[in-house]
Amino acid sequence: MEHINIIKYFGKYPLKAGVLNNFKRDDNKVAGYTDLLAYFTALTPHSLIPDITEYVITTNESELGAKIKEIEGWFLMVEPGSIAPDELNNARVSNTRHTIQVTVGFHKDYRSLDTMASALISDKGLTIMKTLIDYLKTDDKEVCPSARWCDVPFQLDPVEPYLLYQSIGWQ
Repeated sequence: MEHINIIKYFGKYPLKAGVLNNFKRDDNKVAGYTDLLAYFTALTPHSLIPDITEYVITTNESELGAKIKEIEGWFLMVEPGSIAPDELNNARVSNTRHTIQVTVGFHKDYRSLDTMASALISDKGLTIMKTLIDYLKTDDKEVCPSARWCDVPFQLDPVEPYLLYQSIGWQ
């Protein structure tokens, strides 16, 4: 699956407005930009997890920090990882395995929270992440049986707030 297809797939979970916030200009000259904007504008279903208000897809550290610092509430961040084809030759790549990191986070300056408030936010994030995982497992069976979104076993780790701009969550 290409990187843009991964972005498209996960774009159905946050609120549509949060996905569209990634488009800064409707006159961008990059090939495919207008088509991608049209895709997300017309996307159905959308907003499958309405608690997630923003969609973060950048890997540029400066843009990432600026974007997360502007968020008030829950966000879904999808980061591309390695691509490992089983077979690679000049003609084709087959049985490609993509590794991605998915984070559900809540941006708030955690230093203003006491430990109980942080625990409640973390628990809500885990509930949202479990909902996302349930969707991924369902899509494995129904939408795209030839692809696997979730390899079992997988591990969920809490987000370290100081590593993600004072955000609490799970990845």
